[in-house]
Amino acid sequence: MQLAYLTPLFNECLDSDTYGNGQGTTVAKIIDGSAENHTLSGMAGVSNIGSDINWMGHPFAQANWY
Repeated sequence: MQLAYLTPLFNECLDSDTYGNGQGTTVAKIIDGSAENHTLSGMAGVSNIGSDINWMGHPFAQANWY
């Protein structure tokens, strides 16, 4: 079993600049609607946590689901 803390990866992805509306148009700004002044927005993730009692065989792995 391998343990990986994925929060830095998620942070790097959301902070990436898309240059969609010029410099500073990050993925996070597109998702939260502020890049184009949208009032409704959302983000979804899909995965399989398996059937282990403590999610993926290790209690620390739950931190990646927050």
